[in-house]
Amino acid sequence: MYFGGDVSLHLVKGFSFGLGGEYLSGTATKDKGISGEKDKSFTPFYGTNHKFNGWMDYFYVGNHGGSVGLIDIYIPLVYMVKKVTFKLIPHYFMSAATVSTAIEAGRGINEWKDYSSGLGTEIDFSVGYAVTKGVVIAGGYSQMFATETMQVLKGGNYQNTSNWAWVMITFKPTFYNSDNKKK
Repeated sequence: MYFGGDVSLHLVKGFSFGLGGEYLSGTATKDKGISGEKDKSFTPFYGTNHKFNGWMDYFYVGNHGGSVGLIDIYIPLVYMVKKVTFKLIPHYFMSAATVSTAIEAGRGINEWKDYSSGLGTEIDFSVGYAVTKGVVIAGGYSQMFATETMQVLKGGNYQNTSNWAWVMITFKPTFYNSDNKKK
């Protein structure tokens, strides 16, 4: 199951803020591979990469089958002044289903250790400058502050720094204009 939505409010000229969220259903880790248990994980059919769930692509790029799902709560802040646009989008990520690991309790009997549903916080920041009507230069930075639960799901060390930066030039030429305005 999937649902999501967001709203934004323009308070003063050039500044807007919003609130959004997405829910993608998941399967509890202790239910994976158990015969008769249904996979409840929502699978996005087409890659959306940076558009949803943060710019770092921690989720749903090549690993959506049998996942614990995802809850993404975010607050987009946008400030535009003349030809410059600033964006700051903090995300709080949670698992939609229970994350657990098996612990051997002796004599082959396993017990389950459940983890917090919190996966971490990602902060996305970008600045764009419109050089001309069809040319924009932009750059951005993202930082993930992961939790122990993220480490259980993804591996690695959740305490390590996880970030990336990018620079982009967007060129949108107009090859044909159908305006037939008479002067």
